[in-house]
Amino acid sequence: NNLTINHGHWTERIEYLDGKVTITEANDTTFLQATLLGNDGNIYAMWLYYADPQALYFEDFTANNLEIDSSSIKWLSTIGFSAADSTYSIDFRIKVDTTKLNYYGTYVMGDSLYTPTLTIRKSHEVIPIFSGFIKISPSENGPVISGKLLGRNDTEYTFTLFDGKPGANRKDTITINDEGLYIYKEQQKWLIWATTPDSAKVVSITIPNLTIAGTYTIDDLEARNSYICLDLNEDGQPREMYRLLDANFTVTYDSVARVAHLVGSVLAKAMFELGDICEYYLDITASYTRVHIESDVLDEDFIHDFTGYDVVTEYIKSDHAVYIEAQNNDVYAILAFFIPENATELLPGEYSITTSTPKAWTVPTGTITKGVPYPSFFSKASYDGIAYRWFPVEGKAVVDANKKITIEAINTYERTIRVTLTPKRQAIDEINADKEATKRVENGMVIIERNGVKYNILGGIIR
Repeated sequence: NNLTINHGHWTERIEYLDGKVTITEANDTTFLQATLLGNDGNIYAMWLYYADPQALYFEDFTANNLEIDSSSIKWLSTIGFSAADSTYSIDFRIKVDTTKLNYYGTYVMGDSLYTPTLTIRKSHEVIPIFSGFIKISPSENGPVISGKLLGRNDTEYTFTLFDGKPGANRKDTITINDEGLYIYKEQQKWLIWATTPDSAKVVSITIPNLTIAGTYTIDDLEARNSYICLDLNEDGQPREMYRLLDANFTVTYDSVARVAHLVGSVLAKAMFELGDICEYYLDITASYTRVHIESDVLDEDFIHDFTGYDVVTEYIKSDHAVYIEAQNNDVYAILAFFIPENATELLPGEYSITTSTPKAWTVPTGTITKGVPYPSFFSKASYDGIAYRWFPVEGKAVVDANKKITIEAINTYERTIRVTLTPKRQAIDEINADKEATKRVENGMVIIERNGVKYNILGGIIR
């Protein structure tokens, strides 16, 4: 407990030595009366009060550019909303029940309505909010939000928010066919990024789909990563940014040349310049670019035959996956085979190597969250102790009836990965059948030696 006195160029802090404080409440107001002795010898008398804001002034506004952000619904069970008119901008989040089919209903601040922020656009002043609610209702054109917020400035704000999707007031054409264009696949998304050579126009389209070819509308796109920018500066910031209101375009894809061609139109609304709504005709050609894993090997193939491997089955129930680990001297392998839910072991068959969401009959490249905490990869240590890794992202793995695994794949730099993994029992049989292999007893243990490498009777390497 202390008192700070501002003397202009310096502040003085007074500690309380003794005193009396009385707190009372009346008419929704809290009063504090205090008499306190400071360590400077002075007696300080204080009269303070606090009253909840009252609706003495009233404002209302309507915004027809409602945006919805559902990116955190899976992790936080929240959805964000934002909109603006010429005077105010507003944004807030709601806590939703993910077991329900929709989020229509009433949300109250302090319960399921989080962090409502109301800003005066001209002055950038943020109005502190004391209480309020919002109601989300369905309509033919999407959700409509109505609500009231009481500011600590004694002003009650009533508002209506919706997505009007108005018509265009101008038209433009964007044609791009340049070496700097690219598309790439990330998990279950295809991303198209295209920019004119002078960076005057940038188009970003994100298609959350396993395949890129097809005809698309606005409902098929990922809204947060689909937009148009104008005039990027040296820092990559746009003079104007447009969000997509509507879309109707077709994408064709040449899987051999790895080139996509997008033709069609989008309706886009400016984020900074109110009232600027443009219908853009797009004619874009983009070349496929693979997203590289940072530690992947750039300039060397990985070709190896593993003799013996370990099978980790403890994550079958939780991950529906069997993990394979193999090591021959300084060469190492970790693979995750995703199997059907009712399977109890690694099944013979062909497994696709993919960066998509793990599912049965796949060997995914991507961080494993429940089980072994790393993606599938092959590793080889160098003479200087550095471990180089190859991450397979495209290809297949074949498991035969004897559980021998053959892998033909490429990494993110399209280096060849050609690997066989022979089970330990089969490896021992092959060693025993090999004329160059020798068997002897050392210190009471059976040793099998082949090509200078020593193995025990179970196929493990003896170091």
